[in-house]
Amino acid sequence: MSIPSVSVLMSTYNGEKYLREQIDSILNQENCRITLIVRDDGSSDDTISILKEYEGKGSLKFYIGSNLRPAKSFLGLIDIAPETDYYAFSDQDDIWLPNKLNKAINKLELDSTNHLEPKLYFSNLTAVNQNGKVIKDKILTNHIHIEFQAVLLRCGYIFGCTQVFNHALKELLKNSKKPNQQPMHDIWTAMLCSLYGQIIYDENSYIHYRQHGNNVVGAQLTFRAKLQSRIKRLTQGRAIPANIIADSLLDIVKQWPVSEEKLIILETVSHYKDNFSSKLRYIFTTGIQKQLFKRLVFEAFLVFIEKY
Repeated sequence: MSIPSVSVLMSTYNGEKYLREQIDSILNQENCRITLIVRDDGSSDDTISILKEYEGKGSLKFYIGSNLRPAKSFLGLIDIAPETDYYAFSDQDDIWLPNKLNKAINKLELDSTNHLEPKLYFSNLTAVNQNGKVIKDKILTNHIHIEFQAVLLRCGYIFGCTQVFNHALKELLKNSKKPNQQPMHDIWTAMLCSLYGQIIYDENSYIHYRQHGNNVVGAQLTFRAKLQSRIKRLTQGRAIPANIIADSLLDIVKQWPVSEEKLIILETVSHYKDNFSSKLRYIFTTGIQKQLFKRLVFEAFLVFIEKY
């Protein structure tokens, strides 16, 4: 059996403090051939020097770009990624256990009958502090929603730093029309996969997810923290409304059709701001009522406080 090849895609930004530890943990992955490709998003610290050091040893390839922020930086890496069996996103400050990629590949290959179907793996993660000391063994609970409705409405956490996906999903990401308002790369990847393929969740953790003051996206370990984060994003206008994302996905459906059920969901979300009855239809058609009760109450709250 041949050893699978994996392109690991990393975006860096002023990551000098933890970068070496993360790169070493990637290069030490078991039973796979690693190609590490890095795009620097405009660093002003010693990140570039560290990348040059590793490139000089033949450990990675990197290039420097203007500051696009994480979503566009990561998706730009998709466009230039080489032809490999699998692909994985990587943050610049975590620590991968040696079997992280191998565990993901084994899960993805359990059903290898259809290589043309997009498949996305993600796992639990272990929160650690700045010094690598474990804060929480597993961040995610067993109540993980990976059905299309839940992914579209962002009712769960499919962390990009744990995502591993096949060549078919990479091609879908690369060839699909880019949204006018870009969600985070991991959210967009999960949405496309839930629309056309299969998402696989592993309740185990093979990554130490570092929590520190410079995190772009923190783990938000408690419900109170999650609630505060959602309200902050809403009031500051940072969260892209669900109807805008649905419109972007409807543009892609024009390229490649989907089932009638998913099309109805997309159209319902796309028009949920039209009037009061549209908002009611949105809540009860898209299946939010099947989620945890606290999520239903909070999502309903967000829907009705938005302007028509």
